[in-house]
Amino acid sequence: MLQTWAAVLKESPSARLRVQSDSLADAAGRGAFEQRASACGIDPARLDLHGSESRTQYLASHGQVDILLDSFPFPGGTTTCEALWMGVPTVTLSGMTLVARQGASLLSAAGLGDWISNSAADYVRLALTKAADIEALAILRQQLRARVSCSPLFNAPRFAANLEQALFSMWESRTSMPPAV
Repeated sequence: MLQTWAAVLKESPSARLRVQSDSLADAAGRGAFEQRASACGIDPARLDLHGSESRTQYLASHGQVDILLDSFPFPGGTTTCEALWMGVPTVTLSGMTLVARQGASLLSAAGLGDWISNSAADYVRLALTKAADIEALAILRQQLRARVSCSPLFNAPRFAANLEQALFSMWESRTSMPPAV
């Protein structure tokens, strides 16, 4: 993942990488991350590392981010949803396992299938292409919350109705079965 992010940064010399994690709260954690990133070709001077913040600060920090580079092979489910809600589109890599396809599933449900990549090389190309179209990115960022709020991803009443129907169907099929012998 860090090598892929390094490839994105290499081709976008003015870009910076903002990373936030509890493990970055102290100098030792930041130093360890900087070493790993440097070993993958990321100049530590291009990193903005942050530890935990209050919920308000965390949500506000999305204003400092143009595009979220999803982690892989374990994508950020809640992180992706929060980024979309805060107007930050996400580049994700659809992997081979259920968990590795979570980001792709979320983006598909949000109507952002064109932000899903299928390989590390495609991820880099997609991130660079999306970042290069500044006008389209600005428009999407302005419209993203309204767009995702009416998508299946954020349609809570629809989700609840579908879940209710699924649970009722399971209950009905279980209660209509003959008793076990």
